[in-house]
Amino acid sequence: MPIPEVQALEPLVWVLPIPTGPWRGVGLMPNVFALESFMDELAHAANTDPLEFRLKHTDNPRIKAVLEDVGKRSNWSSPAPSGVAVCLAVGTVVEMVVEIRLDDGEIRVERVTVSIDAGMVINPANAELQAKGSVIRGLSSTLLERIRIENGAVVQSNFADYPLITLKATPKNIEVYFLEGGDTPHGMGEPVIGPVPAAVANALFALNGQRLRELPLVLS
Repeated sequence: MPIPEVQALEPLVWVLPIPTGPWRGVGLMPNVFALESFMDELAHAANTDPLEFRLKHTDNPRIKAVLEDVGKRSNWSSPAPSGVAVCLAVGTVVEMVVEIRLDDGEIRVERVTVSIDAGMVINPANAELQAKGSVIRGLSSTLLERIRIENGAVVQSNFADYPLITLKATPKNIEVYFLEGGDTPHGMGEPVIGPVPAAVANALFALNGQRLRELPLVLS
């Protein structure tokens, strides 16, 4: 089962009857969440290690190389409750391993390891910041952000009732690694946000066997 490339959808502000605001990644994150959560379910149904399952079911050498790299960088074989997710978008391959713990019924992300093949990385420092920014933005959407509609109107009005992730909740360890990817630069603004929710949800399943299929991830 080859891992498909997920293209970020262009914002359709001009055809929508309601005003919208920007959101990093647009359709990329929910699409990868669905794909990579299901890939994890397939791996467990096959009684196969989730990272090995993905290696076995792709013939893309770039995906294989980045998967092997993130497995090594994250010490995947260690007993830590970890989840893995893969994304290929706008020519960039992203593999992510997330380690979590539970604290008073809430998911706390301890460590995020990201391996990336973005082709030629022209400005490594900027690319690393782009990646870390995507991880943090993705965790905010994964764990906290929710819009409710009542009587045809949005209930939330400001950041008092629409919380964003805080520095205290941001993982201390976000590690970003780049692989040599040829002479063509690819995208860095959006691809890294793609695997975040699936990696967290897959880590939760590894930790306590609970499979969540809706965002934000709220423990029952």
